[in-house]
Amino acid sequence: MILPHSPLYLGLSHMLEEFLPQDLHMLRAWKASLESSAAAMA
Repeated sequence: MILPHSPLYLGLSHMLEEFLPQDLHMLRAWKASLESSAAAMA
């Protein structure tokens, strides 16, 4: 069990805070490009 005040937990939450917005942005861009290419094929 990871304790909320342990350095590992704090480091992990910091990493998630940094990378989640980037990942969400990349996923949205990928989804948009898939949708546009699907529309172009149709």
